[in-house]
This record gives sequence, C-alpha cells and structure tokens, in this order.
Amino acid sequence: MSLPYGRKRLERIQSTDFLIWVTFTQEQKRYAAFMHFCCLKL
Repeated sequence: MSLPYGRKRLERIQSTDFLIWVTFTQEQKRYAAFMHFCCLKL
C-alpha cells in the first residue's frame, strides 16, 4: 500500500524539480538576453 504512494510522491517531486529547472533556465535566458542588450547599448 505504501509503495504506490511513495512512487506517486516521487513523481510529484520530480515534476516540481522539472518545473523549477524550466523556470530557472528561462530566467537564465532572460538574463543572458538582458546582458546582451546592455552590451549592444554600450
């Protein structure tokens, strides 16, 4: 009974980690684009 629950919990943790990774990479891209824009202005 605890095995499927643990598996579902693990999947939920992995999905949240994936969401964090996606948002982190999006922030990195936005930061890189911002730095590129600043370099172009200079």
